[in-house]
Parts: sequence; C-alpha cells; structure tokens
Amino acid sequence: MARSSNPGRRFAGLAQGPWRNAGTSRSGVEIGIDLRNLCIIRTSSIYQAGVVRMSERSAGRGKGRSLRDHRLEIIEAAAQAFMREGFTSTSVDDIAHSLGCTKGRVYYYFKNKTALFFSVHEETIQANLRDMRPIASGSKPSAAKLESMVRRHIQAIVERLPFQRVSLMGLEMQIIGRTSPEERQILDSLLRLYREYEHLFFVVVEQGMREGTFEKGDADIVVKSLLGAMNWIIMWYRPRADNEAQYINRICDNMTAYLVQGLMSGNRRARGRSKETPRQKS
Repeated sequence: MARSSNPGRRFAGLAQGPWRNAGTSRSGVEIGIDLRNLCIIRTSSIYQAGVVRMSERSAGRGKGRSLRDHRLEIIEAAAQAFMREGFTSTSVDDIAHSLGCTKGRVYYYFKNKTALFFSVHEETIQANLRDMRPIASGSKPSAAKLESMVRRHIQAIVERLPFQRVSLMGLEMQIIGRTSPEERQILDSLLRLYREYEHLFFVVVEQGMREGTFEKGDADIVVKSLLGAMNWIIMWYRPRADNEAQYINRICDNMTAYLVQGLMSGNRRARGRSKETPRQKS
C-alpha cells in the first residue's frame, strides 16, 4: 500500500478514536490501531512529535458533533474528576478513563491538565455571565432584579456543582499564588470575567441603595458578602436521590428570601414581615 505524503491525512480521525495499543513492533516502536479507520500509526508520533494536527472542521465531523461538543464533553468529565479527587490528585488518564477513551483524545483538545482545569473555570464563569447579563440589564425594580439574580446564582451552583467547585478552586490557586507566571496570566484574565460578574450585582445593589430600597452601606462589601454566602453552598450541598427538585426549590426560596430581605431598608423589612403568616405558638 502506497504511503501518503500527508501525515495528517494518514492519522485523520485518530484523536476521536476509538483506538487501542496493539503492542510493539520488532524495532521496538509502539504501534496503535485506529479501530474505526483501520490504519496503523506510530503512537510515539502522536505523543512526542505531535504530527497530528487536524483542522477544526475535521475535528468536528464525528457523528455530526461540533468541535465545541467534543471539548465540552471532556471539560464536563474533567470537572467531575477535579471535584471528586481535587486538581493535584487527578490525572489526564483519570479523565480519559471516565470518557472511555485514550488520553490522546484529551491531549488533542487540551495542551495539559492545567489548560483543561482553566477551561473548566472559563466555561463556568462564561455560563454564569450568560445567565446573569439579561437579568441585570432588565427593567425590573432593583429588589425584584436582585431577587432574580440571587435565585439564578443559587440554581446555577446546584445545577452545575462540579463546574462551580472547580471555578472556586481556581480562585484559591490565584489567591495563594500556587501558579507559574504563565498560569497566573491566564488566571488574571479569568478573574477579570469574575469581576465583571460581580459588578453586575454591584450595579443593582448600588441602585437599590440610592433609591432607598436597600439599607445604605458599602455596596462592594455587601456584594462580596452576598456572593460569599451563596458560594458556600458548594461546601454543604449534596444531591439527593429523591425529591431533588423540591429540595432545590426549598434552598432557593429560603436563601433568596433571607439574603434579599436582609438588604431591605427598615420600613420595607417591616412591611415584608407584616405580610408573612404569623407563626403558630407551641
């Protein structure tokens, strides 16, 4: 069989597998077999020389899935692994094993474990921003707007728990300085996104203070306290096997009422309490 002059063509489809190690040749070179395309390749060329460089279009052809679909599948598996084992204890092999593929597929889409970790972090904050921007820019009064924002933030935490926990791990890495200069630069860009998210809450809280809806205070400290209380959910929330939806609604209802009512000015808090059903005396 004639050898192709284009290495990328010979190896096309490998990154998505399925493929397995077929042993060692007489010359001692590891041989892998792409079970889908039935082509023989040198795995050392994949892992060391990096000759496989498919275009984004080729990478997205598998079963009609886009490049983002493939990346997101790996990111989701990584988020689960990082939440379960922590960043240090998780290996690329662990992530690949949970996907039922080789680590070659992971390395095709991500340079290393740290790059994958940061991708989980970015996916989280970008999803949070997509959720929150329309609410923050809406026309509702400040109290109603903040209530919607608080509820959505809580829902995002419990619905995307692995992502939210990994995102906060990334913030911790930045705070304690356990990063290289290159990694710190990436974290800085992610922190700018987080500050944008925080600023959405700041604008609404500050508006409510100006209007007299919320008690006067330092809006920056109030927002950090608000987000801190909500983010602590990751430390105690655990999914339930039964009545999960009702449990989540109860968390959202109670925390939203507690946090938003706590910001209300004195007169508004009093009016809110007067509408509540009186408690039964025991």
